[in-house]
Amino acid sequence: MVYLRLTVLGYGLKRVAKTKPIKQISETETILKEDNRINQQVDDKSTTLEISIDAKVGIKIGEFDRGGKTRAETLLRLASTLTFKGRNPVVTLVEIIYHTGVKLTQQAMADIEQLIHRLPTLKKWFVEIFCRTD
Repeated sequence: MVYLRLTVLGYGLKRVAKTKPIKQISETETILKEDNRINQQVDDKSTTLEISIDAKVGIKIGEFDRGGKTRAETLLRLASTLTFKGRNPVVTLVEIIYHTGVKLTQQAMADIEQLIHRLPTLKKWFVEIFCRTD
């Protein structure tokens, strides 16, 4: 009886999307494979500590919007508790806006490149940063 009345009033079943599309970039598979490879290497070494840090950007991006929330504060609290050789790192949140087209000098970038290692196939996404021990 209720179903019939709802049908007369114009109510009915509608098709709805069961899932949202997976948010991926073209390099997602390569990134995940490399992440798994690195995780296995770290698991095999007793002297290596792996720290995975992800602080989503708080901007609205359609269906993937997180309501403007970020994990930055949680990340800062966590990072400030870390120690290396008994010393805590200097942890700060950079809130200035970097304008497009601003670049480091070649010398400044060369100095930074000595401290990092980039994965050749994923230079933009995988960077290992080595700490000076002196």
